[in-house]
Amino acid sequence: MKKIGVILFAIMLIGATLVMTSCGGGGDAPDGMQLVYGGEACGYYFYAPSEWTVSNVGEIKSAYISRINTTSVSFAEIVPTVSIDGAYEDYFFTKYFEDSLKEFPDGFKVEVKVNGDKAVFGKEGEAADKAIKYTYEYEYASHKFGFMQILMKKADRYYIFTYASQAENKTDDKTYYDYYLEEKVLPVIENFRFVEKKSAEEEKIEYPKDKDGYLLVTDKDLAGFNFYIPDSFKVDYSSGIVSATAPDGSNVSMTEATGTGTTFSKYWEMRKTELEAIVGKVEVIRADEPTTIGNARTGFAYEYTFSYNGEKYHVYQVLCIAGPTLKPEGYVLTYTAKETNYDSHKTEIDNIISKVKFK
Repeated sequence: MKKIGVILFAIMLIGATLVMTSCGGGGDAPDGMQLVYGGEACGYYFYAPSEWTVSNVGEIKSAYISRINTTSVSFAEIVPTVSIDGAYEDYFFTKYFEDSLKEFPDGFKVEVKVNGDKAVFGKEGEAADKAIKYTYEYEYASHKFGFMQILMKKADRYYIFTYASQAENKTDDKTYYDYYLEEKVLPVIENFRFVEKKSAEEEKIEYPKDKDGYLLVTDKDLAGFNFYIPDSFKVDYSSGIVSATAPDGSNVSMTEATGTGTTFSKYWEMRKTELEAIVGKVEVIRADEPTTIGNARTGFAYEYTFSYNGEKYHVYQVLCIAGPTLKPEGYVLTYTAKETNYDSHKTEIDNIISKVKFK
């Protein structure tokens, strides 16, 4: 169950440049907006301001302003995993949010402002069947953040929309939260469209296999590298960034690194600081350890753990430099798993790393 965790869409791909993906097609974006995710295959069209950065990680579809201003909107489908006398709808609209607040780590001071008011979510004629709104603020490390979450149901499916921004002054009379709510987020809500979901399964993509049965899931000219995954992994997306998920939820991703032009060590410290701002203390197992990845010219390994919502996660990352001598590029590979699942995929991850081929 996703609960409050839908706001943490950047954890597994820390340091990545994220790109737009779509589960369908069509749906012309309104003026000044871009398609974050959508199509008849998933049953909705989610738009965000055209100048924002799209960040689709797993089931959480998101867009944010920048790495400096992390104001964001996200949308996630919630698959019912519990039943109270068979009445999940009653639980979702009466207890779900309350249970979500219990997931905040110690040290967060949460204050609920709006508690389950009726709301409208979506374009007229294509809106959710039922929606309720919650707003709240939390204070952490001397900073205040504002959130709005809208829980909704369309047909027999459940969703959560989240808006997050700083609850601190942007202008003399408005916080960042209030300013972007009026200027950017209300149009996101008003232009959202639910459409009839196709019942037919999407056509299965047949990826080329190598001699070991690993699937080639990238176009080297588009991504900058060839990337192979085990047949048991499911491709999340494979354009500028590649991401694949194992049946137990473990994830491996790779993309061109952002914020380059510095040393490996400084880049790692910068990304570690960003992650700690979200999850708290990161326990480092190794850092700046020379390693090899495919045909990259230079690579360094980093391994660390962190805990969130009572679950411990284990991460292995490789930062590397590849490409032409006169125009090198930085890349980052990230393997993230729950601690209990980490070792079960280590051989597969080692194979993935050895098979990478940069252009």
